[in-house]
Amino acid sequence: MPFGRGNRKQLRSITDQLTQITTGLAALERRVTGQQYTLDQMQHDTKAQPAHPNGQEPDLDTLRAAAGVSAAVLHAHRDTWEFVVKHAGADQHFHVPGKVREAAGVVIVHVSGPSLVAILTSLGQVKQDPAVGIGTQALAHHLHQRISRIVKGIAADPVSGDQGRPAVIRIDDRPKPPENDAARP
Repeated sequence: MPFGRGNRKQLRSITDQLTQITTGLAALERRVTGQQYTLDQMQHDTKAQPAHPNGQEPDLDTLRAAAGVSAAVLHAHRDTWEFVVKHAGADQHFHVPGKVREAAGVVIVHVSGPSLVAILTSLGQVKQDPAVGIGTQALAHHLHQRISRIVKGIAADPVSGDQGRPAVIRIDDRPKPPENDAARP
C-alpha cells in the first residue's frame, strides 16, 4: 500500500528514527574503530617496552594511594584518553571502562583504583623512556604529574565508604580569564 497524505506523519517519524539510528551507529563505529586502533597500537608498542626504563621504580606511596581509590572520574580530551589507553591498556591492572561518555568535546570516563595504578605505572615508565620521543615523554609526564597530585591529595585526607564523592581528575588546562572578564556575569 503506497503512502498517501495521511501517512506523512508516520513516514516522517520513521525517517527521524532511521536518522537517529544511523547517527548513533556512525558514532559507535568511530568509537570502536578508535578503540581497536588503540588496542592494536598497544599490542605493537608493548612488545618493545622494557618493564622499568632506566631502572626507575614507580612511586609506591602514590601507587598504594591509587589502589585505595574506589572510583575516579577522568575528564579529558578524546586524544588524551586515547594516549592513556594506548600506554596503560596493556597493564594487567587496567580495565577498559564499560562506559565512556562525551560531552562538550570532553571524554568522561569512570576508572577504578587498579586502573589508576596501571595508568600511573605506565605513564611513569613512558615519561622516563627516551626511545618514545620527547613529545610522548612530555605528555606522559604531564598526565602522570596531574594524576599523581590528585591521588596524593586524596591520600592526605581520605574518606572511606559512601561518605565522599568520586575523585575527579580533570585534564583541561586553560588560561585564566582577563581581570575585567572575571567580574562579568
